[in-house]
Amino acid sequence: MAYVEVTKELGETIRNLRIQNKITGKELAEHVGRSPAYISKLEKAEIKNTDEDVFNEIIEYILKNDTDGESISKSIYKSLSYNLSKKEIEQQLWYVNYDTVIRIIPIPGSLIDLMKDKINMYNISESYLLERINSNESLSEKEINDSSIAFNRWYTTDGGKSQSIKMLVTEDELKNILNNRVDAAPYTLIFSILFYILKIEKYKDNKTILPEENFKLMSETSEILNKHKFYSLTEKHSLEEQAENAEQLEMLLSTFDIFNMKILADIIDKFKILSEIDIAITNERLKSFSDNMSSDSAFMLRLISLNYKSMNNTSTKYKKEFLEKIKQLIIEYSDKTEEDIELY
Repeated sequence: MAYVEVTKELGETIRNLRIQNKITGKELAEHVGRSPAYISKLEKAEIKNTDEDVFNEIIEYILKNDTDGESISKSIYKSLSYNLSKKEIEQQLWYVNYDTVIRIIPIPGSLIDLMKDKINMYNISESYLLERINSNESLSEKEINDSSIAFNRWYTTDGGKSQSIKMLVTEDELKNILNNRVDAAPYTLIFSILFYILKIEKYKDNKTILPEENFKLMSETSEILNKHKFYSLTEKHSLEEQAENAEQLEMLLSTFDIFNMKILADIIDKFKILSEIDIAITNERLKSFSDNMSSDSAFMLRLISLNYKSMNNTSTKYKKEFLEKIKQLIIEYSDKTEEDIELY
């Protein structure tokens, strides 16, 4: 079970977002299966950590009307920025983990092509690359052998002055990325793959390099990722602040970001048309849709992505029959509560 460290700023962020979205502590507690006292202690940072799943549920529920993951991330960052500088935000361990470990980012094809070209050019086998990544060469032997340090989670070092992460990448994860079997991944996963490709390119089998060389290599890795528009949230917000106009901002965005903005705008336009025809019934159905998204947004996204357009030529009579069958299926499956962790 992964945990999120509860800081004063995390508590304040949850409280600020909850109040902004007119959600009571009791409502939030009921949704995540905790007591109101637990939410109160969380917001006051009177508990040390909370389950990562509970943290994600809390954020998703508070921002339930914001179905775009990027907007949710921006809301969290904006709330933090009221009280903290960019540097102080980067020191919030829970936020760094949310930004670079929990958050899944679309991988540009050009970035995969670059990594594969370098792998082929320098004759790097996948097994050797995996070995180098999982050896965590930048860490001390003590950190590598410390079983209390969780893999793939940032932790503080040097008395809280700096942060480190101990990576553990599986063979399947590496193969899936390099063979284009997945189209999104956490920032740290892609960073670690590219970092070690560059390290092998520059230093061959030499695993021990000077701290300044390691820092320079990390900076180069970040620059390449940014060039291919694969950003951490902190990097992305920094670049957005530097943009002087909408044209510059669009140049910074990835094709995934631009498409996401356009498709969301298109969906809203279609709902506006329906609202103009009959605003009362549209509001009623959109409210039900919003409630369903709050209940299980991943399931709803999968449900609405099915190929309904293939029914374009189906008569209204049979479409109504289809809807009635769906209603019956909802009743039939409502009591099937077997616990699992599978993805849709």
